[in-house]
Amino acid sequence: MDRYLTVTANYTGSCIQDDYVGEINLKNLNLKFEFLNELSLWNEEYKKIIPLSDQERLSLIKKIDKLDEWGINISKKLMDLFPNSKIRYYSEGKLKYLNL
Repeated sequence: MDRYLTVTANYTGSCIQDDYVGEINLKNLNLKFEFLNELSLWNEEYKKIIPLSDQERLSLIKKIDKLDEWGINISKKLMDLFPNSKIRYYSEGKLKYLNL
C-alpha cells in the first residue's frame, strides 16, 4: 500500500487526508484539473453542511445523501488513480465513514 487516504469535506479545501500524516497539499498528488475541479465543487457544496446542528442535518438528509453519493464517486475515482492506496470516505453530514 502506498498510502491510507480519506476523502472528507473541510474548510481548508484539501479534502484528501493521509491517515498518518494529515492534510495533503493536492498539488503534491499530481491530479488532473478535471478531478481537482470536481473535488472543489463537491467541497464547496458540502461546506454548507459542516456547521449545522444534528437537527438541521436531519432536515437536509436528502441533500446530504446526494453529496455523499457524489463524494463516494470521487473516492472511487481516487482509488483508480492510486490503486496501491487504501481509500476511505468520511461523511461530514452523517459524521461517520461510509462504505465505498
